[in-house]
Amino acid sequence: MESFEWQALSNMIITGSGREFPGHDVRLFDRPCVYVLLNVNEALYIGHSGNGLSRLFHARHVQARRAKLECTRMVCYSFPTKRLAYNAERLLIRKFKPTYNILGKPRTQLSHRRFSA
Repeated sequence: MESFEWQALSNMIITGSGREFPGHDVRLFDRPCVYVLLNVNEALYIGHSGNGLSRLFHARHVQARRAKLECTRMVCYSFPTKRLAYNAERLLIRKFKPTYNILGKPRTQLSHRRFSA
């Protein structure tokens, strides 16, 4: 690309938003997965999807939307089947009791647990 074209493009991009992923990681983005949204090491939300990260970014996913506003990083684990992803999500939620997950606690209760990947 000529420098003029690159300059025009760079003016449109959100500063600091460029990320590079190895091809192997890209191919895992549409596999069944469990995603963990963290604020430093505090688990904010843990979810699973049979279709990769699509559920995490759905507009009606209220708990994830709230957690995305506070998260500083995300960890994503891929699984060979939806059932394994579902089971892993349940285990992680029970262990770390993320702030925005509802499973196993009253909707009004918020708890904080440290998470280490």
